[in-house]
This record gives sequence, structure tokens and C-alpha cells, in this order.
Amino acid sequence: MPISGVIGRADIMDIPPAGTLGGTYSGNPVACAAALAVLDLYEQEDQAALARRIGQAVLDKFTQLQQRFSFIGDVRGLGGMIAMELVKDPTTKEPDAQKTGAILAAAHQRGLILIRAGMLDNVIRILVPFCITDEQLQYALNALDEAVSSVAQPLPTAVS
Repeated sequence: MPISGVIGRADIMDIPPAGTLGGTYSGNPVACAAALAVLDLYEQEDQAALARRIGQAVLDKFTQLQQRFSFIGDVRGLGGMIAMELVKDPTTKEPDAQKTGAILAAAHQRGLILIRAGMLDNVIRILVPFCITDEQLQYALNALDEAVSSVAQPLPTAVS
């Protein structure tokens, strides 16, 4: 159900007359009821703890990869949204969009669809859904490890 909200500092939000500031999907009673039900489930099922657990598993894997491969210049995120930034050189942090694309392609070959992010196309970002099973998460993390490892290996040279 689509829903939106508009928020901001009080000194700005209090300027427009009542009813003149809103969003396309604000105020729909059915969508509001659905949103409240989702918030109830979020609290009852402790979705915040689930996000922390999933996020920690992903962050641990990304950090392990960063320790193994110098082209992973940064790892960052919160909860289930974690990113790794790929660089050509760990000192200069020059972005490596080409390696990012190669890892995405290698991951796709292993059944894992990832997206590129960042203004310089050198960030691999994931946002893990809360409905993922432990087995699915482990499969995805293993596939990512294999994809990164495959790109890191030097290509065989042709013998003339």
C-alpha cells in the first residue's frame, strides 16, 4: 500500500498554511491503517534485532573480503543495507567501476543479482530483505565471496 510523509524542521514546516504541504500518497486511510499494522508487526517480531543480525553477517563477510583484497577500499552500512567500495589503489582510493562491473557479472553467473551504487559506479550495495532464510543468506554471501575471488585472480596469459 503506498504511503508517504513529509517531514522537516518545525521552523520550515510551520510556514505553509494547513493542508498545503503534503505528498502524493499521504492521508489515504487504508494505507495509514496498513502502515500502522506494519509498525505493530515490526515491534512484535523485533524486526530491529533481525536487521542487526542480518547486517552483522553481511558486514562480517564484507570485512573479511576487505582484509583479503586490497581493492575493497571501504565497507560501510547499517542493518541490512551494507556497501563495499571498490578502488584501484587502497592509498589513493581511486574508484574502480570496471572491477565493480566484473564482480556484478561474476555474481550474476552464480545466481546472485546485485546492484551498483555510488556517484562513481564503484560501490556494490545490498539491502537484504527481512524474509531471507539463513540458508539463502549464506548462499548469497558464498556466491559473493566466489565472485570477488574470481575477479581478483589474474587472467592466464596466452602462450605464443
